[in-house]
Amino acid sequence: MKFVIDGYEVEIKAKSEYKERFNKDDAKAILNTMAIAFSEASKRYESIGCYALAKSARTNYWNIHNELEKVGYFDDIEI
Repeated sequence: MKFVIDGYEVEIKAKSEYKERFNKDDAKAILNTMAIAFSEASKRYESIGCYALAKSARTNYWNIHNELEKVGYFDDIEI
């Protein structure tokens, strides 16, 4: 999967430790983990007054989230 973080075009390949091949499902899962980390970082930066870093982390979160949404990663999630 290709997407942008901090102005860098990034391509991710991933496989869980129990799989033999890289696959898109595992790539999407690690991207979701990264998105959550950016979201939490944004909250932390904002709480200590680092607003530029908070904004950057939020932007990275949304970039990854939107890419995952485009490929239907969240389609089966019910809220």
